[in-house]
Amino acid sequence: MRVDPKRRAGGGGAIAAGSILLPAALLGSIAGPSASAPIRFHSEVVRIEVGAQADTVTVDGLYRFVVDPGVRAPRILFYPYPNDSLHGAARTVSLAEVDRHGERRPLAYREREGNRGVLWTLPPVDRDTLEIRTVYRQALRGCTARYIVTTTRAWKRPLAWARFEVRLPESVTDPEFNYPFRRGEDGVHRFEARRFLPERDVVVRWKRRAEGGRIVRGGEGADSGS
Repeated sequence: MRVDPKRRAGGGGAIAAGSILLPAALLGSIAGPSASAPIRFHSEVVRIEVGAQADTVTVDGLYRFVVDPGVRAPRILFYPYPNDSLHGAARTVSLAEVDRHGERRPLAYREREGNRGVLWTLPPVDRDTLEIRTVYRQALRGCTARYIVTTTRAWKRPLAWARFEVRLPESVTDPEFNYPFRRGEDGVHRFEARRFLPERDVVVRWKRRAEGGRIVRGGEGADSGS
């Protein structure tokens, strides 16, 4: 995600809550803030779940920001979605601030044209951290899902830590990851890193069990950053 310095809450058009959007990626922005910016991207926990028929992906992300004392003005961030031949329409299901008690407060957002991503309005805060949770769903056109993490570099500093979980349905087999994910006893694939400043997006490819037991391989040709 990145801070958009050309936009301010309340100016240039209101951001309507409940806009339809779609996704798959991480916090990235239109213009990355400087290393000394009053808001900094600290860490993320992302759960990626491929649907039962392997034709959709749902991304559930929890993002933590560190905010300098005295920062009260709302901020606009851009959250991008994968936009390539293997990913289709996306829509945001929910966007909320998570307060210190774990309660969620819905936030305003607006979809960008061309299925590129969504603009978030972050609220002013009276504490030094801000947690945002979003859920989005996107159509898949092949046997590949991608989650954008390379926009982290726009923040000009690594994340303190990042954790990713991938859940795959029984309709797929032989998953391949471009990061060192490990499969747990619960069947969930996990990867965690500290001081995370990625040069490639998170990508998982698989084979699909078609009718009659035939195995279908897909995913070639995507702009995956792998």
